[in-house]
Amino acid sequence: MFPPPYGQSSQLSEDSVKIESPNQIPPKSKADVKIRVNVPVDARGILRGGVRLNIDDPGLDEWMQRVDINLNVWQKLTEPYVKKVVVENASKLRFELSASSHIYRMYRSVDVGFDVKIKSPDGYIDVKPSKKVEVVGVTLSSGYLPPWEGESEGIYRVIKTEKTEVYTIENPENGVWSIEVTPKCDEFSLKVEVE
Repeated sequence: MFPPPYGQSSQLSEDSVKIESPNQIPPKSKADVKIRVNVPVDARGILRGGVRLNIDDPGLDEWMQRVDINLNVWQKLTEPYVKKVVVENASKLRFELSASSHIYRMYRSVDVGFDVKIKSPDGYIDVKPSKKVEVVGVTLSSGYLPPWEGESEGIYRVIKTEKTEVYTIENPENGVWSIEVTPKCDEFSLKVEVE
């Protein structure tokens, strides 16, 4: 292990990282090396660190002989986001939820969506989305290479996913309504319309 670059303070300790690998790897051969990280229970935000590979090659500088570890630690949500709205003599109440995920070259896709509960003045009601929209951004290139020289994933690569769900309640009763949103992503937007 070595300290994180750029003076970051959130650092992985040596005993939290375990490496499983052969003692020696012959030149021009391949081997699987597994790095297991035990994230501390109280960890928050970004954890940084790295592993020295102990490569015996004078032609490689220090930066080429290590693997950086950068983890973004999230705690599982325990409470939903709640938005309340007062309804008086309305013909429609509409909740529109949107979330998106930008998938960059070095990162994998993340789930985009949310779990939703809608509560009327009398209690929770079962409302299905009246409209669902999904927008997918696709590129033909893997970055700097043209599609025909890209990786094995094919010439089409999804770089953005956006999902929208609309919940419409016709002739809502007067009183306080609320929507409870538990997101499956790190950001979402909510639009409330009362007609």
